[in-house]
Parts: sequence; structure tokens; C-alpha cells
Amino acid sequence: MRVVGYTRVSTEEQTKGFSLETQLSQIKQVCQSKGWQFVREYSDPGESGALPPAQLLKNEDGASDSCRMGLTELIDFGERGEFELVLVTNIDRLSRELSDMWPIIRKLRDVRVGVATTVIPDVTSLVKEFYLMYGGMAGMSQYFRENLRELQQRGIVTAKGKGRHLGRPPRGF
Repeated sequence: MRVVGYTRVSTEEQTKGFSLETQLSQIKQVCQSKGWQFVREYSDPGESGALPPAQLLKNEDGASDSCRMGLTELIDFGERGEFELVLVTNIDRLSRELSDMWPIIRKLRDVRVGVATTVIPDVTSLVKEFYLMYGGMAGMSQYFRENLRELQQRGIVTAKGKGRHLGRPPRGF
């Protein structure tokens, strides 16, 4: 089986650590243990999982904003039949937004490309059990993302209530 790996971290700070390298290492280890052919890696360093790939943002002219270009290239490559499986360390590497995740998986599934994780590599999006296993995990990813946003907003309100200035310094300082 020909496999591509997809890695992503959300912030520029995370790209300086070992996170992308660790994800890729886990993907390659699974490929080696299964006897699968690792074709290549696609990556979106410093890109939020809340952003859709540019492929999903295409307008009528076929143009799109530059957004998660690694995932966009992966989808294009998959549509050409260059591999059979996308392997990620966690389903939330594809997206933390359910409304974006399922179209990505469906687009790949339509061209007979499966999606799987390094934790359960044998259950791909080409089998119905995938949706039972990963539907809940995908929902949890979105829940935690929205919970974090809510906590950030509370922190902003609290800081403003204490007279702290947030954001850029006022003009002239």
C-alpha cells in the first residue's frame, strides 16, 4: 500500500520543537511495521486546524486563498491516484472543525483514498467502522477547541476588568 503522511502543528513556536518530526517518525514506523510504502510527507507547520484547506475554499474560477497548502497538495495528489492511504498521528491533524473534516475525508474517499491514524492504522475511512471510532474523537477535538476559545474570552474580559490593556500598545506609546 502506498501511503502519504500528513503532519501539522498550530503555531510557529511548535514548528521549532520536535512535534512535526515526532509525527513523521510515528507515521514512518507504522508504515515500516505494516510493510507499507511511504511515498512522501505533506505538512502544514504553524497552521491552525480550524482553517480549511485551500481546496475547500476554491471559488467558481478555481482560485483559492492560500490556506493549509500542504493539505491542499495532498488532496490534489490523491485525486491523481498516487497513493491509497493518508496516515496521521491523530484525526485532529486533518481538522479541528467537523464541518471541514468530513468534506476532506469524503473528497479522498471518493477517489478511493483512505484516511487512518497511527493508533489504529487498519481502520480507514474506506470502512464504515471508521465513522463509529473517529466520529466521537473528531467531535471531542472541536469541543476542546471551542472550550479553549471560551476560556480565552473569559480571560480577556477578566484582564480588561482589571484595567489591563490587551493587544497593541495605544498609539504614541
